[in-house]
Amino acid sequence: MGSDDDEKKPYIFIRDTEYGWIPAEVTEVHYTDEKDVRKRKKKTIIVRTLKPHNWDESTQFEESNAYPFEENQNMLINTTLKANAKLPIQNVDDKGDILHAADLADLSFLHEAAVLYSLKERNYLFKPYSTVNGILVALNPFKWIDGLYADKKRKEYANNLIFENTMDFDVEEKKDDVKGSFAAESLALPNGTSIEPHLFEISCRAYKGLISTPLDQSILVSGESGSGKTESVKLLMQDLAAYYSMTKSSETSDESSGLAIANRVLKSNEILEAFGNAQTIRNENSSRFSKFVKLQFKFDGKYAAIIGSSSTAYVLEKSRILNNDSRERNYHIFYQLLAADNQFKTSIWEGLVDSDKNSFQYIGAHGKPEIDGKADSDRLQDTIKALTTMGLSDEQRRTIFRAVCIVLQLGNINFEEDPSDSSKSKINSPAELNKLSDIMEIPIQEIESSLTSRLVKARNETFTVHLKVSDARQSRDTLAKSIYSSIFDYIVDMLNNATEDKSKPNGNERAPVINLLDIFGFESYEPCLFEQLCINYANEKIQAKYTEDNFNIVLNEFRAEEIEIREIPGINEPEVLALLERKSGLISILNDDCTLTTSTARGFVYKLKQLNVKNSCLIQNKLARPTEFGIKHYAATLTYDAALFIPRNKEVISDELMKCAINCSNEIVSTQSKKTLGGGDGPKKRGKSSQAAATVLGKFQRQLKTLMKIIEETKTSYVRCIKPNTRHVPKITNHKTTLDQLTTAGLVEALNISRNYFQSRLGHLDAIERFQALNETRILRGSDDRDCCERMFSMLLSQFVVTDSAIDDSRSYAVGLTKVYFREGSLEYLEAKRKVIFTDAAIVLQRFFRKVIKRIRFLAFKKAALMVQAFERRRKARALYLKKVTICRRIQSLYRGYLGRSMVYQLKRNKAAVRIQTWYRGNSVGVQFVGILKAAKKIAAFISKRLSKEKFSSLMANVVEDARKDTQMKRVLLILQDEINAEKAGTRNNHEALLQESKDLLSFSREKTFQLRDNNSRLKIEKSTLSADHMRLQQKYVAAGSACIAMQADIATVNEANTALMRNLGRQRKLLSSKSKDLRENVAKTNALSDEFEKEREITELSNKEELEKCKEEMNLMKIFYEKELQKTKDQAEVDTNKLRHEITILENEMTAEEESNSISFQAMMAAIDGRNKGITDQFGSMRSVSTMGDIDEGSVSEI
Repeated sequence: MGSDDDEKKPYIFIRDTEYGWIPAEVTEVHYTDEKDVRKRKKKTIIVRTLKPHNWDESTQFEESNAYPFEENQNMLINTTLKANAKLPIQNVDDKGDILHAADLADLSFLHEAAVLYSLKERNYLFKPYSTVNGILVALNPFKWIDGLYADKKRKEYANNLIFENTMDFDVEEKKDDVKGSFAAESLALPNGTSIEPHLFEISCRAYKGLISTPLDQSILVSGESGSGKTESVKLLMQDLAAYYSMTKSSETSDESSGLAIANRVLKSNEILEAFGNAQTIRNENSSRFSKFVKLQFKFDGKYAAIIGSSSTAYVLEKSRILNNDSRERNYHIFYQLLAADNQFKTSIWEGLVDSDKNSFQYIGAHGKPEIDGKADSDRLQDTIKALTTMGLSDEQRRTIFRAVCIVLQLGNINFEEDPSDSSKSKINSPAELNKLSDIMEIPIQEIESSLTSRLVKARNETFTVHLKVSDARQSRDTLAKSIYSSIFDYIVDMLNNATEDKSKPNGNERAPVINLLDIFGFESYEPCLFEQLCINYANEKIQAKYTEDNFNIVLNEFRAEEIEIREIPGINEPEVLALLERKSGLISILNDDCTLTTSTARGFVYKLKQLNVKNSCLIQNKLARPTEFGIKHYAATLTYDAALFIPRNKEVISDELMKCAINCSNEIVSTQSKKTLGGGDGPKKRGKSSQAAATVLGKFQRQLKTLMKIIEETKTSYVRCIKPNTRHVPKITNHKTTLDQLTTAGLVEALNISRNYFQSRLGHLDAIERFQALNETRILRGSDDRDCCERMFSMLLSQFVVTDSAIDDSRSYAVGLTKVYFREGSLEYLEAKRKVIFTDAAIVLQRFFRKVIKRIRFLAFKKAALMVQAFERRRKARALYLKKVTICRRIQSLYRGYLGRSMVYQLKRNKAAVRIQTWYRGNSVGVQFVGILKAAKKIAAFISKRLSKEKFSSLMANVVEDARKDTQMKRVLLILQDEINAEKAGTRNNHEALLQESKDLLSFSREKTFQLRDNNSRLKIEKSTLSADHMRLQQKYVAAGSACIAMQADIATVNEANTALMRNLGRQRKLLSSKSKDLRENVAKTNALSDEFEKEREITELSNKEELEKCKEEMNLMKIFYEKELQKTKDQAEVDTNKLRHEITILENEMTAEEESNSISFQAMMAAIDGRNKGITDQFGSMRSVSTMGDIDEGSVSEI
């Protein structure tokens, strides 16, 4: 066992069941024989899987399969197995990333895996177009890419490819933009530039070939459903219609530039989509027919303008009318009619009013209400506008829609067994039958008879055969499919009449044409049915044409490169076409069986297998069903189920149904049914040969032969549309489905054609630069790079032997005019040798660089040591310098400390003095206030004593007065007693009464007198109280005046303190100036001492300046502090003064109010006394009157 040094770690692809191909790196290679390197046969290799950088973002993972991609996984590969016999090599850059190319022929290693990963990377970068062997590969990006189809880009391609840079379109310079404009990569132009692959390139080359060569042009677009075929054809038609208008000025009318005709041609696509497209599992807007469009042009000078078009439809999927799959929809036109408003439905047919999808069995409730984000009602308006653009009147449009309604209503006809006879059937939905009779305007009996019975002619007799329920349903479905096919044919004829130019060219004038073919891609189902056979048959014909064209392209390329072609096998007719088309082939056998009434599917399959037993493309599986057979196509081996081949190929419609269709009042149904019978008023008898020719496959074969004849007479371009994933999301690629499409599109077959001779190719310069290092003797490059390549590769590949070749040519390489072509294995051989040489060179370089790195490290260490020494010397010198600076700073700090302490001591003294002054002033004012308070108390006591004396005197006077009056009263009483006693005899009774009354009056007078005396005493007491209060207020006023005088003294004191502070501030400024002077002297001394530290002088000066600034800042702060304190003192004194003034004002107001209230009280008291005195006077007056009545002496009364 040994390891191979000639192939050390090449990057390859290996087979994988989930992803098709995965990248890997070879780690070990083991051989059976290690002696002879040339005869080694590989046995096993060990590889390590590699995960590309954007694998997770660009790869579709199936939800049902959790298969992981394990990076750096070691795998053992047995290369003797057929699948891994020749492992494909990756195209990688210097970093190991997989390369991609716009033209896949530019890849050094061209194979299926390289194509897959190149397309995947370009899909991830939103670059959907690539070329391979003349085919344009168009990936569906599932997103509208900004700028990709802009008018500026179209003009750019037209200017380069058609007008050869003679037009000034003001096209912007291209940029490498992922979203739209792509950098030109591979397609060389005559002017030396290159251009990115694009649909514009295909249309430009077709238009250029039309106007510069005598050949018509054809563009074949194919691909599976959802790959973007229809959109690609639309874009091609728009481009071809726009190129002529680019040659005209903007003032030219649309009619003269052909834009009006082009618009009508483009509008025809919308109509065909409405009647021929449907939603499928794979695509929401899938074309269910193939279309061949002829774009007619007319020369105007050296350019050609579009003047019309004609279309031919192939293989309409009529079985979709039945719509048995719940995941799909029927044709769009059905849903558009049902989405219309009731007013429109009424104008078409009363039976449509209030109807929906559930109203018709052919449609059902399934399906989305919108397609590509647009509602069916909106699409109906687009269809009506397109029909109007084609020149159809309202009545013609109504006829078309009514014909569609006939198809819908036919699906509602149901059958059941006749109770009287189980072999018969009858219609069990009379209401639906009445509706059908109403819209077709045919009697009910005629419709029922044509659907449930059939006339059979035997010799001269005619029999009526009643149909079973299943046969009646098949008869109904056949009529519905026939009518819808008639509608579609009418639509195609109508569009051709509206768009086709029927004028004939003058004389020898040429009528140029560009053909566009939009055809189904290769279809693979399990099992395949009759429709897949027709589609795959067409693809086989087109693939045979492409194989022939590609073979000629390879031959032309070799001839252009002046490479000698020693032997290339010819291109024969594919065996699968022989199986289908020869006299004993499938089509002939099927057509013959369709003419027989006793033919069966089993018999057809048996005949096919017996007559084509030697054909290798017919697969005869003994385990298959009797109605199944297999065909090995170019793309895949498929199994077909022939159970329904004969009825679907026949499409026999009974004479009764044809009569029913011809008798229909709808002009489209009636006219197209007559055309089906070849004209006339009724059905005609058809012979065996005509019946065989009238089969679907026979008709399609004739159409296909005509189509291929047209294509063979033209210059053909190919567009293969690829659907990169099944989820319809951008940037994602499904490996398996993409590989299947590459195979079915014929791209793998195209690679095999070029691989049979020279598999790889490199430009002269690339080849010399890549393999120059393999030469032992350097080859000097001259003017002829071809000669250099010839001499170089003759030496490098002298020992390489070509094996496993399909042709008899032992050359391992061939040098052309611009490229070097390599046979299979030769480029890998050179790459392996180059890997070894580069490995040895890398070892030498590594050894040299390791020495360089060691030396660099030594020099770095040396430099570091010197730096450490220098740093240490610097550190010591700086330490000495810093020590001296520290001493100087300590002296300065001690001096500044002394000054600061002195200043603080002075401030403390000043503060203590202020406190003493404050205490002294406060004490003086307090002593003065105490004296005033004592004096006020003495005055108050004196006044109180005086008032008390006055009160006592008045009380004593009152007491004396009361005693005197009592004495007088007693005297009066004694006199009265005496008088009473003297007059007891006569007037005793009267005198007693008068005496008693006098007593009462005296008692009352005494009481009133005592009351007045009490009131008078009380008033005197209140007066004395008010006088005392008045005295207290006067004392407070005096005290407030004293306090105010004291505050004014304090303010004066504060002003004096402020003056003292200002004087102190002046002294401090003088002290600061002296300190600054001392500092300057110290700086001068320090500078004198630090001459040896000249380099640090600036730092020292900066430090001194900072200290000086700090001192200044401290002085400024002190000044600000004293000013603030002074201002605070002034403010506080002013506030206190204002408070005192306010309190004095309040006292004055209170005293004024009390004086006013006392005055009012005194006046009220005097008024009360006057009133009381008046009352007493009145009482005395009454007493006087009483005394007169009683002979009382007037003098006595006056005394009282």
